[in-house]
Amino acid sequence: MESAVFPVLVDPDEVAAFRAALGFVAGELPEVPPTFPVWFLAAPAARGALDALLVASPGRVPIHLAQSFDYHRPLRPGESLTCGLDFDFDPKQAGRVVLVLRLRSANELVCEATSDIALVDPSTRQGGST
Repeated sequence: MESAVFPVLVDPDEVAAFRAALGFVAGELPEVPPTFPVWFLAAPAARGALDALLVASPGRVPIHLAQSFDYHRPLRPGESLTCGLDFDFDPKQAGRVVLVLRLRSANELVCEATSDIALVDPSTRQGGST
């Protein structure tokens, strides 16, 4: 079950700012960079779910380790999507969380972005049981 579900817009101005920050040249493909879905993690609904993750791990600092993107089709500037956000503690590795962001258009899965996060105790600089 997803921790948060909320509407998002692939805003052309936000896409342009994201492209510029990555050094893309105007008119260069892809139109929407493949890493753009991380932009939606700044949405208030996403922040609430991420805050809940931190509350479940008091005193720990999230460290981003890796990410992957599985696209079923490219994102289109101006389109409205539904964003679902979920996270699960990795039972095989203490202090590790898998964060999954899913973008849907109607009933079609457009993109699934997965992030691997370590929750580190800054006093020991090591991960550990959550």
